[in-house]
This record gives sequence, C-alpha cells and structure tokens, in this order.
Amino acid sequence: MAQSRIDGRGAAASHGYRRAAGGGISPWFVNVALHGMAHALGISSTRKGVRRGRYAFVSYADALAVLGPTRQEAMEAKDIRAAWLGPRGWRLSEAETPIRHLPAGFDCLGFTMRH
Repeated sequence: MAQSRIDGRGAAASHGYRRAAGGGISPWFVNVALHGMAHALGISSTRKGVRRGRYAFVSYADALAVLGPTRQEAMEAKDIRAAWLGPRGWRLSEAETPIRHLPAGFDCLGFTMRH
C-alpha cells in the first residue's frame, strides 16, 4: 500500500491560473486532473462495477492511496504514479508517500484503514 500527497504547483499553474488550496472547487479540480491515473495503473471496471487490475486506487483532492498485493508491486505503483504525474507538472511528496503493510494500517482522508 502506498499513500501519497501531490506536491508542487500542478497543471493549473502552468496555464496561468491557480485556485487556493481548500477552495470549494479544489477537490473536484484535482480529481478531474487525476482521472487518468487509474488507467495508467492498469485499473478498470466491468459494466457491473467489478474492479479489474492489480491495484485499488482511492483519491480525494491531493490525497490518494494505491493498494497492491505486495510491497514490490506497491513500489512499482509509486514509480508509475510518479511517471504519470511528471509530464503534468506535479510530483509525489516523498515525505508523504510511505509504503506500509496493510495490517499495520494507515490514515487517509480522515480514516484509519487496515485489514
């Protein structure tokens, strides 16, 4: 499992506009900007909503978590996310991108998640 926060100015700043963090539209805007990350991680869903792929992906505003079956795959997912964010002018915050074992749990979006 890898949990992250996005750091940097983001794609909006490169186009000459930027909203203050915490504004009403901010979570929506970042979710739209991150829309393709699940596809980059190989995640898809069937018409009935069944998730396909090696990872599970949860995001809200600048917080996101990617769940994978092994530590090695979590490291690969971190590299995939970093490569996907780079061309968009964003980067993962190294200080806030830990890789943890799911039974130990982690805090994300105000919840403690553990299996």
